[in-house]
Amino acid sequence: MSSITATYRGNQNGIHLKRSKVKFAGFELTLLWLRSRVYLIVLAAFVTGCNGPLFILKDSEPPSLYIDSRAKSFGMYRSIVNGDRFKHVVYFKEPLTKAATPSRLSAIARSNRLHVYIEGDGEAWRSRFVISDDPTSKKVLMLDLMAMDSARSLYVGRPCYLGRSDDPDCNSSLWTYHRFSDAVVDSMVDAITASVAKLNAAGKNKVNSGAQSEIVLFGHSGGAALAVLIAARLPQVTTVVTVAGNLDTRAWVKHHRYTPLFGSLNPAKQPPLSADIRQLHLLGARDTVIPPKLVKSWIDSQPGASVWQFDTYTHNCCWKQQWFRVLNWVETGVSPVLSGTL
Repeated sequence: MSSITATYRGNQNGIHLKRSKVKFAGFELTLLWLRSRVYLIVLAAFVTGCNGPLFILKDSEPPSLYIDSRAKSFGMYRSIVNGDRFKHVVYFKEPLTKAATPSRLSAIARSNRLHVYIEGDGEAWRSRFVISDDPTSKKVLMLDLMAMDSARSLYVGRPCYLGRSDDPDCNSSLWTYHRFSDAVVDSMVDAITASVAKLNAAGKNKVNSGAQSEIVLFGHSGGAALAVLIAARLPQVTTVVTVAGNLDTRAWVKHHRYTPLFGSLNPAKQPPLSADIRQLHLLGARDTVIPPKLVKSWIDSQPGASVWQFDTYTHNCCWKQQWFRVLNWVETGVSPVLSGTL
């Protein structure tokens, strides 16, 4: 049996490969591992009498590179900002010009609001009992929704996400049991504050003079929990929009029989948000990850909160269909007529 070995040529920023061999169905395979996750698998064996390799398998690029490429395709640019303890990857998008903006959204593009998008928990776990070494996922609903937004927008990465899981202060607790901890929330608040200061200093507020005066937070799933927790600590927040939000973590872990998030804050155990903060909560009746019944009690406790529930929507589908309506509500406060309620 003869063999060949392929080499990985990629980002050279401290990437280390380790090689191992396994046997499968009589064939010897050489596996090249990148940060304990297989990104390239090459068959290094030939069957006796065969004149070529049997097969070659390739996994796709790391999620952080995929997201970076996707963000650039949307015309967003990447930056690194410092939070309280962590560095955060952020993506910024300029508002559309009036000529390029749909008429019903032109006022949004002209306002001095900053729309801040926070992604869900990603792939915190590879399986029920195995923690991921990098929680970043290629499922970036909030990035896609931000691409539809005509307002000045900021996509804020969570601590240790978007390729930063090897940072000095990072460990797996920050995307598992401590994912909504004080340390995470405070760092997100600081990252948003630093981003606003950076944008103002760079003159990115030319649509309206003066510093950004309002912040609108959008969050999906676990990102919705963070949006609510951040809103209580960031004075500039005027509006919170959650999409399939994990707004009662205790009810969520009990429903799925998960280990409690013992190092995290539970939005449902915090005081209600100020009545001055507008709230819109989007729910999917077919959401099996966070069924609407889990968050009903928390939403009822929030002063003046609006709820839109969609009979056929799930945890990830089909929120893009409603996003222009959501953005119109942010601007006007007018809710469309919807079927399906709590």
